[in-house]
Amino acid sequence: MRASPPRAWRSFFWSLLMMRGTATMSVECGPPAAGTRNVHGIQPRSNIAPYNMDVVAGNNDAVSHAIASAKMWDRMKTELLANELPLLHAQIGHTPVLLDIGANLGWFTLLAAASGHARVIAVEASESNAARLERSLCLNANFTNLVTLHKVGVGASTEECALVARRKNIASPSAVCGQGDPAVFMNKWGSRHGFRDYVVTGSFRMTRIDDLVTSRVDVLKIDVEGHELEVAKGWSALYDRSPPRLVLTEYVPSLIAKTSNTTAEPLEYLRFFLRRGYTIEANKYPPITTEKQLVHWKARWINDLVIRRR
Repeated sequence: MRASPPRAWRSFFWSLLMMRGTATMSVECGPPAAGTRNVHGIQPRSNIAPYNMDVVAGNNDAVSHAIASAKMWDRMKTELLANELPLLHAQIGHTPVLLDIGANLGWFTLLAAASGHARVIAVEASESNAARLERSLCLNANFTNLVTLHKVGVGASTEECALVARRKNIASPSAVCGQGDPAVFMNKWGSRHGFRDYVVTGSFRMTRIDDLVTSRVDVLKIDVEGHELEVAKGWSALYDRSPPRLVLTEYVPSLIAKTSNTTAEPLEYLRFFLRRGYTIEANKYPPITTEKQLVHWKARWINDLVIRRR
């Protein structure tokens, strides 16, 4: 009987096979967008098979730089989602649906698809971000049937809005609607925090989540650079129909106050969840279950919140 090849040779041949497969997929998926770098071998957890991802080349985008240099982004949220999805899958008896609002380049969309414990509805307003995410899905062909990508922006109404981002964080734009000069508008806010490098990166036609998503949603991740309150004004039917069990959201009070089109205070965004029976876990603060607790909560400048349905 012929002896099995040594492990080193088996690894070598497997690597060649993977490289050949990746090269073939790259041809089928077309060339990357200008200013794009492809990162190979992303593996946030040891039980997740490695995958590839397109990011912004260079050092002018924080998310891309972290993924390219460390193959990791937002470790806390990554670990939480990787832990919660299989538990939820076992608990509810069917594959959870993750709604990723503000998918950006797709870190959490790809993570969920790679986990084998989620189907994903990804929503991304930036044309360049969506193009990179779409190519990442193509390069990881087994993800394409697990992810539905909507290349739109969402909010409270249907209108034309601008996308405005910092030059040092170019792939994470904020939505600005109904303002004269969107870059000037955002630089007035940024100057209070030590930066005035906002530029217009694109535009989009806004729609409402309730007009876009009609299926159930089990997990919601939202990070839309201060536009969260406006998005929440357009998703009440979703919460009436199938309230998500878990919500992961960024909360930047001063940015919400700046970009919201009403005089409503930023806490209205969090009150939405409390009034529907959710618990807010915030920055090691005791769990918030009432609006009275919310008033006494000392929010940081940037807050990553975990919101669970009771």
